[in-house]
Amino acid sequence: MKRKNPGYILAFSISLVLHVLIVVSLFDWDLFQTKPPKTTKIVKAQLISDKLVEKKVSDIKRKEQEKKEKARKELERIEKQKKEAEKKALEAKKKREAEEKKAKEAAEKKRKAQKAKEEAEKKAKAAEVKRKKEEKKRAEAEKARLKAETAKKEAEKKRKEEEKKRVEAEKKRKADEKKRIETEKKRKAEAKRKKEEARKKAEAEKKRKAEASRKAKEEQARREKELLELLAAEEAALAEQNEAAKTTIINKYMGMIQSHVKRLWRIPDQYVGADERCVVRIRLGAGGIVLDLSDSAGPELLCRSAEVAIRKASPLPVPEDKDAFERMRDIRLTLRPD
Repeated sequence: MKRKNPGYILAFSISLVLHVLIVVSLFDWDLFQTKPPKTTKIVKAQLISDKLVEKKVSDIKRKEQEKKEKARKELERIEKQKKEAEKKALEAKKKREAEEKKAKEAAEKKRKAQKAKEEAEKKAKAAEVKRKKEEKKRAEAEKARLKAETAKKEAEKKRKEEEKKRVEAEKKRKADEKKRIETEKKRKAEAKRKKEEARKKAEAEKKRKAEASRKAKEEQARREKELLELLAAEEAALAEQNEAAKTTIINKYMGMIQSHVKRLWRIPDQYVGADERCVVRIRLGAGGIVLDLSDSAGPELLCRSAEVAIRKASPLPVPEDKDAFERMRDIRLTLRPD
């Protein structure tokens, strides 16, 4: 964004103020002066000579001309000031631009010098690192050479010791070989004897294991049979318990449904207290929603009122147990008007 020239702003402000002052000075303020009220006084007629009129007109024109001349000169002066201000502003701008250019050049020069210095320092550091690496490499090479020489001497010493040991070992081996042959003869004879004993023992063990396996299989079969019988009995008892529990749950919710429907049942007057009943088949959906009513058995009017009450009572209370609910999806509800 370009910066506004302070000299130009000042010149423009002065020009604007002077123009306003000139317009105000040329304005005829006599038009706004309060005129005196008309009076009822009798004004005597007065004759004004043509010369007096001409003089008055001439004075007015002269004054107007003077005002215009004054305004023209004032405008010229303002214009001159404006041009001078613009000239000064332009010079100031050029000076400022030159200073900015000089500052940028100095900054660029400084930046380049700093960069050159940093690069020189970087190269010096790299050279130092390289020198240290080379010194370290030479030291490691010397260390490795000394280590290799030491290892060579140690290896030679070890070789001589091993050669001595080998000679002694060979003598010992020959003596041991002779002893081994004799021992081997004894061992084979002992092994043959033991092998025969082991064969006999293995045959006896095989017979024993076969008999034990037969008995174990018989025992396993007996235990498995007993376990199956026990599991069957437990499953039957558990099924019986589950059936009893589900029956209890179903009976409980059938009673709850009957009570819930009866609270909403408007029994026809002629059947109040009568020894009648209505049996309605109800098909239930998820959450106890009544899906369908059918096969109503009983007095028609009584059963119609019962069906209305059942539909009003939907959804009916149903158990959370899934199996119990599945058995209650299709139920027959008996309602008595007692």
